[in-house]
Amino acid sequence: MPNPKRRHSQQRSAKRRTHYTADAPTLSIDSATGETHVRHRAHVSEGKLFYKGKVVAEKAPNKLHIILISKNKVRITSALFLDFFLK
Repeated sequence: MPNPKRRHSQQRSAKRRTHYTADAPTLSIDSATGETHVRHRAHVSEGKLFYKGKVVAEKAPNKLHIILISKNKVRITSALFLDFFLK
């Protein structure tokens, strides 16, 4: 495995890291409920789970967990699903 021959300066590392910025999530307004939600994600409104303006589940999960996957990807999972894998 190749290794660097010389040490990178702090300035060089800082220049590379200037582009690592957090982006604001893209928000949309649901056509059925009129609520603002994160784009391409299911959202809860009035106890129902909506996706693309349609009811996906009549009963929404009790608790939602937001998991940060990478720099700008977020996954929302139910508490039951998450508890199963954390045990």
